[in-house]
Amino acid sequence: MGGPDGVHPGEPAGGLVGPMLLFVSLAFALSPEEILAEVEAQDEHRKHRTAPAPKIPKSARAKAATGEAVAGVNVPDGYDTGQGWGVAIWDAPAEAVWKAINNEDQAADYLVPAYSGTVDGTTHHSGRATFQYLDAPMVTDRWWVTRWTFNEKLYAESEGMVWEVSFVDDLDEDLMKGTDFEALLEDSMPIAWAKGGYLVIPLSDGRTWVEYFSWTDPGGNVPAGLFSKFADKEVLATFEAIAARAEYHETAAKGGYVKPDGSPID
Repeated sequence: MGGPDGVHPGEPAGGLVGPMLLFVSLAFALSPEEILAEVEAQDEHRKHRTAPAPKIPKSARAKAATGEAVAGVNVPDGYDTGQGWGVAIWDAPAEAVWKAINNEDQAADYLVPAYSGTVDGTTHHSGRATFQYLDAPMVTDRWWVTRWTFNEKLYAESEGMVWEVSFVDDLDEDLMKGTDFEALLEDSMPIAWAKGGYLVIPLSDGRTWVEYFSWTDPGGNVPAGLFSKFADKEVLATFEAIAARAEYHETAAKGGYVKPDGSPID
């Protein structure tokens, strides 16, 4: 999550999520009560989550059900670094949302990192490792690699109604050997660590319920506590950028994306 020096893995530009991305004017849009009922119907499956995600407060769920993007910061016991979390409804189907989330090879087009790309595994698939690099003002530039994992069991247990992808740092410099990113390591430093993930629930009116968290320590001389104070704002900015990308993916070519169980997205 970002601080005033701009050091934030994956921090996008922009402000709060635009209302046009969160509301559907169609007459068949679900009411807030109906949305909460659909989300709560999947709560029993959350026990199969693999990411250390903070619990979304009921009050935040209720606001999100009305179309408001909600974010906060949770600081686990024993840590200075907080978990930035967010919940919102995106005006796009789950398949398009999933593509937008798993599209790091084009992330530099709509998120802050100057460079982004897959350095191990298959692009858009579970098990891949993604390199990202941030030109950080006033401090040493940062790089990081995250390993992404799809939760196939959760998808199966929920009969395709809950999609989860999580990420964790994999800061092995050897992953960049022979890639276009190798030279970037010379004048930069890795972050200390990172964890995070997305939970996606398709709604019956064609929209998608999205939960996200990011838990990152930038390392170096950047105070983790100060870094965390801005985590909620960075979550909202991330939502704005990726929600807009989801709209693009509604009509974009397939591009080799797969669901959490590995089956292709049509």
